[in-house]
Amino acid sequence: MSKLEVIITEQAQADINDIIAYIELDNKNASYEFAKTLKKLFIHLSKFPQMGKKRPEYTDENVLFFTIKWGYSIVYFVEDNNVYILRVLSEYQDYSLLF
Repeated sequence: MSKLEVIITEQAQADINDIIAYIELDNKNASYEFAKTLKKLFIHLSKFPQMGKKRPEYTDENVLFFTIKWGYSIVYFVEDNNVYILRVLSEYQDYSLLF
């Protein structure tokens, strides 16, 4: 499969900004590393979009969850030639309330 285009929704971008700001409170270098890792993971998902898992315990919507280190998940779906990043969520959030 060829590389797909990654589209980050406004809500996902707001999630990312909030996470980076939160991490930066304790460690600016860690926030930079998180952002860099996230960018690499988006590229990886564009090449291998089916890496995520459905999570029916949270939603019956046609979305996939890809868990990353630091206890976060990328929530996305694939349509046509695009990977749509819907949310980037902490494991401490109640996912069932978000969908």
